[in-house]
Amino acid sequence: MQPPIGSTDAAGGPEGERFYAQAYARMVRCMLIVALLAAPLFFWRPGWKFASGFLFGSTLALLNFRWLEKTVYGLGEIILKNPNRPPSGRVVRRFLLRYFLIAVGAYVIFKSSATVVYGFFAGLSLPVVGVFCEAVYELFTTLRSHS
Repeated sequence: MQPPIGSTDAAGGPEGERFYAQAYARMVRCMLIVALLAAPLFFWRPGWKFASGFLFGSTLALLNFRWLEKTVYGLGEIILKNPNRPPSGRVVRRFLLRYFLIAVGAYVIFKSSATVVYGFFAGLSLPVVGVFCEAVYELFTTLRSHS
């Protein structure tokens, strides 16, 4: 049961907290579904080069999304436990490692084929699809609760 926006549960009650805590899982699920549905279509129409770039970009995007979630959670824990202490080097290194891996992946792909690069960037845009799906889901949940 989704909490109606405007009720006290939507802001901070247990139902509202549960609803928004599940947003990450809904976004990841949406990204996986889109990747699994799009990959066969990309193998069929643009070809295996585009599809392989898409699969590599999608995998990297999902890993990056997961690492981002862990980094934000880690930073939140550090700040809550000791607000005056700066973030630890481990959290910062993990943050930088994400972008290093994307840069290495992009460089290797750039050297191989332009078609693979297009698929790679299509795969990297997968989190945008996940966030969009979540926004649409929350919009319809809000509209449904007001009717």
